[in-house]
Amino acid sequence: MRVAADTELYARGAATLVASWGEYVRGAPDAAVRRLDGVAAAVFPSGPEREVYNNALLSRDLGPTERVAAVDGMEAAYASAGVKRYAAWVHESDGPMRAELSDRGYAVDETTRAMGMALGDLAAERPDVALEPLGWTDYVAYLMMVGVPDGLLSGADPKAFGVLAARLAGESVATGLRPQRRLRHLQRLDDRGRAAARPRHRDHRAPAPRRPRAWLPHREPAVHADGRADLYRGRVP
Repeated sequence: MRVAADTELYARGAATLVASWGEYVRGAPDAAVRRLDGVAAAVFPSGPEREVYNNALLSRDLGPTERVAAVDGMEAAYASAGVKRYAAWVHESDGPMRAELSDRGYAVDETTRAMGMALGDLAAERPDVALEPLGWTDYVAYLMMVGVPDGLLSGADPKAFGVLAARLAGESVATGLRPQRRLRHLQRLDDRGRAAARPRHRDHRAPAPRRPRAWLPHREPAVHADGRADLYRGRVP
């Protein structure tokens, strides 16, 4: 397997993330992924998805003018949909973009780590963890168990996703949801027709510990006079 550079791993993970938003909007009323200059914004103005999936991914290493335009476009997209609370994702190395958001009153709510390596480089003994497909009904039941809003993903097409579960001693310790269409596209891009190592944003191979995910509470937070809202932290496995 070809070992991909960190930048390629990040690009693949980011593309898969945005592709998953594209599948979520198919089953959510009035939702859309706005692909603007310098930013991809998933806009969910109604339904249970409004409480979870309003996220925007800002491009890396933009120039001063492009940074301002990207953030302006993101804010306008959510304002036009009546969404006052959302998350803006920025790479930790992009100091200028982080400063731009900080100057506008945004604050860091949480961070996540992208990791990837060739499986052939693994020297340790493989853990006794079963990785197996999980039915869509079981996956939705798992989401309900961890406290997501009722009806989340009820309109999504199950055939668009591949769901995997890691089981240890018969118990699910992690689940992963991956958009199949984007995965097949990435497989075609690989030199040998197989998916290269990628950032593990949404699924894990045990025994990696579970990370806290972005979780938006049911109530609307206090909104500043200029329309910005504070971010709150919670936990969803």
